[in-house]
Amino acid sequence: MEKGKRMIDLDSLNVWNDQRLVGHLWRNPIGAIGFSYAPEWLSRDGFRVSHTLPCGSHDFTPEEGIAHRFFANLLPEGGVREQIVRDLKISNTDFNLLRAIGGECAGALSILPVEQQPPPR
Repeated sequence: MEKGKRMIDLDSLNVWNDQRLVGHLWRNPIGAIGFSYAPEWLSRDGFRVSHTLPCGSHDFTPEEGIAHRFFANLLPEGGVREQIVRDLKISNTDFNLLRAIGGECAGALSILPVEQQPPPR
C-alpha cells in the first residue's frame, strides 16, 4: 500500500440518523446485506429503524435476508435505478447503490461509507 493511503473497507457501510451512528451494514461474498445496531445507539435510547429490525445486540445476518429487504427498499427501482447505475458506472447491486447514493435516501437514515461522516443539518 502506498505511504499515506489507508485501505478503504468496500464491504461495510455506516447507517446514520442525523449525527448519531445507528449501526453498520456489511455484505457477504455473494452480495447479501447484514445489519447490526451500534452499541452507542442502543445505550442512548435509539429507536428501531423498522419493525422487522428490533433493537438489540444481535446481528441481522445476510443469510436471514431481513436487513437486505429493508435497506434495498430505500433504493429507487426500474428506469431511475438503471439510469443511476449508468451515470455512476457502478454494478447494479443493492449494496453498491447504497454506497453510492445512500446519503440521499428518502427518510431519516443516511447510509455512508465508513470513512465518511454525515454533514451537519
